[in-house]
Amino acid sequence: MRFAGVLFLLAGMMAFNAAAAELSHQDRYFTIGAVHVQEISDDGLGLPIGERSTILPQANIAVDPSYIEMFEEFVNIGKQAWQIVVNNKPVWAYEQNTATIVPKGVSDWRELQGWSAPQSRTFRLVFENLYGMDVVEFDYRILYTYGGNVNGKGAYLSNVTIVPAKLNVTWGFTFNANVSIPNITNAGSHLNPMAATELQIHWSVDTVLKHMENTDNFYVRGDGAFRQL
Repeated sequence: MRFAGVLFLLAGMMAFNAAAAELSHQDRYFTIGAVHVQEISDDGLGLPIGERSTILPQANIAVDPSYIEMFEEFVNIGKQAWQIVVNNKPVWAYEQNTATIVPKGVSDWRELQGWSAPQSRTFRLVFENLYGMDVVEFDYRILYTYGGNVNGKGAYLSNVTIVPAKLNVTWGFTFNANVSIPNITNAGSHLNPMAATELQIHWSVDTVLKHMENTDNFYVRGDGAFRQL
């Protein structure tokens, strides 16, 4: 009887250890161990920053004189927030999901002149689990057009956005991401203003066991300056 009791105890311990090992395996698989963000080679739209073009060669554009008085005031005539990935599915809506920062009183970015060619910067966001596997790999492209002015005054921004470029998600993981324009500032002067804005991409990763989220920040200016914060 005593021997049978020992065998029963050993069998129970083995079953417990096997269950614990399996749970540990699940934990290692479903837990994010590292997150990497880096800029990668951009094979999409865009010219080198600083290279300007005359896409809209408008001369002597008719401008409401009140614009001059409101130069230090900016308005975003586009969106302030939008989703770019919903439950592992990229949202392809570039034309609808952009921000355009121009003088208050302007209703269309085409009322300004001297815009640059579209600029493009691409970043890769990679999530590794505790096994070192890349469980989520997300490439996104930051697009913007800079340098628009009113009769030679000011430097504004048009079609500022973040769009998905590539997304790979491993089984068991759910990835979401959205973009926001938290604030608009004047990086220039009262007489010669320069629009500037921060771009935020907020992402989250969910599994049956874990939830993780964070925000990456970028800064873009009306003279074409760009920085990852």
